[in-house]
Amino acid sequence: QGVTLGGYGLSLRTEEIARFGQLSLQKGQWQGKTLVPAAWVEQATARQTSNGGDPKSDWEQGYGYQFWRSRHHAYRGDGAFGQFCIVVPEQDAVVIVTSGVKNMQAVLNVVWDKLLPAFHSKALDADDAAVNALKGRLSTLSVRAPEGSGTGATAAKVAGKKYVFPSNERKLEAVTLEEGKDGDAATLILRVKGVDQQVVCGKAVWRKGRLALGQFPEQPTATSGAWTSDDTFTAKVCFYETPFSVTLGLTFSGDRLLYDSESNVAFGPTKQPQLIGRPE
Repeated sequence: QGVTLGGYGLSLRTEEIARFGQLSLQKGQWQGKTLVPAAWVEQATARQTSNGGDPKSDWEQGYGYQFWRSRHHAYRGDGAFGQFCIVVPEQDAVVIVTSGVKNMQAVLNVVWDKLLPAFHSKALDADDAAVNALKGRLSTLSVRAPEGSGTGATAAKVAGKKYVFPSNERKLEAVTLEEGKDGDAATLILRVKGVDQQVVCGKAVWRKGRLALGQFPEQPTATSGAWTSDDTFTAKVCFYETPFSVTLGLTFSGDRLLYDSESNVAFGPTKQPQLIGRPE
């Protein structure tokens, strides 16, 4: 109806969340201008209501206006499955985390156990070696792609075959696995609601594209795949503008295709019921 949800549903880059956190830390000031009244920021980030009393839980330190109070006199904005905008006024610090995890408290524990003790009242001395080591580490970070151990004997037998599924809630009608081209592991053709979608799976690398899958509307994705055993092809689809990734398992057993789908995180069950397809 054109009415924003307001309380959640933003799609933001990590750097953009950092700017929002810095704006909050500066009590609404940005580059010499007042964008938000300081009195409102103080009120919004203060404890307005109680939500428990566990001293070890960052979800029981009180709640403001869409802000959680945190341990160590901090406050934060929270997003599903590990999106954090943590403001620590006593340290004049903002910590931003974007992730896709089930145990969000564990992420906050790392902030308090590792980062907080490292803060000092004065700036640290320059350490070029540490900076270069960090840059090197960051330049090589990536999501791990599926690794293959299968011989590929099954690949030649099933390549190009269309496997059809009985009617199901996911509206997945058929799957075809085609041999990879230009160094790719394979291409999955998923027929959903009468429309074919091609999922190109990089081999030990990620191939970017756009895809609608199950509950996920069409959006940017990165996909990689491998024959993880002699009879199973595994594809991992990362919806990289969200916390979500989906692992698809295609096991070829006789004349059947056993199709499994599991998300890394979800508001409900992460694993979908197995679908069984047969050659057309």
